[in-house]
Amino acid sequence: MQEGQKRMEQINNVEQYRDLSESDRLKVLWATSEKLRFLISKCSSDTGEDNLWKQQSYNFALTPPSSNWFNHLQMTAEEVTTGRVVGFCEVAMLSNPLVQEEDVNVDE
Repeated sequence: MQEGQKRMEQINNVEQYRDLSESDRLKVLWATSEKLRFLISKCSSDTGEDNLWKQQSYNFALTPPSSNWFNHLQMTAEEVTTGRVVGFCEVAMLSNPLVQEEDVNVDE
């Protein structure tokens, strides 16, 4: 996800993109970041865990319908002396992008 954050910072620093809606910025991000698309595709297919990208047999040529698809909580383990990442895991997807808030019934 660092790749996505880095690319979004670059996009936000380009004057012509500053006034775009979140949806349009997501389209720019997706269209201009082949590395990000590749990394998400590879990670979602290589993992043994079920995930939204795999469940949907997602076509990575298309922009995701919402930036909620990127809302993940992850933990990373580093080697203290070198700072080298030695492991990571996804803890949770923070929101389900396929469920609209008004569709959620908290009484169930």
